[in-house]
Amino acid sequence: MQGSGTFCVESVIGTALPAGGKLLILPNGAYGDRMVKIARTLKIACVANDSGELDPPDLEKLETTLKTDRAITHVAVVHSETTTGMLNPIEAIGRIVKKYGKVFIVDAMSSFGGIPIDVEALDIDF
Repeated sequence: MQGSGTFCVESVIGTALPAGGKLLILPNGAYGDRMVKIARTLKIACVANDSGELDPPDLEKLETTLKTDRAITHVAVVHSETTTGMLNPIEAIGRIVKKYGKVFIVDAMSSFGGIPIDVEALDIDF
């Protein structure tokens, strides 16, 4: 996809979620926060499990959120949150996301090609 990283992320969020869909975002830095802003600007229902800039996403909170909020259809996370250097555990996140049958979106803008990511094995949808 030609354009900035933000353009690419916005294109996925803006087209992958159907009318009535709901996005769970796992922000822990500026790029995750930007996902939240994009979803809200596009009037996409979303919830953010923000773990702050010093911690990875809380996997127990992720599972609890997916158990209790059945309206969630998609989950998004930034793989390499470059504002902090955090490399988020997309394999563990993906296992939980797929356990609940949700669509898995990974922003790998700064990691794809530099860090091995087996998209098929990790069951990443976008």
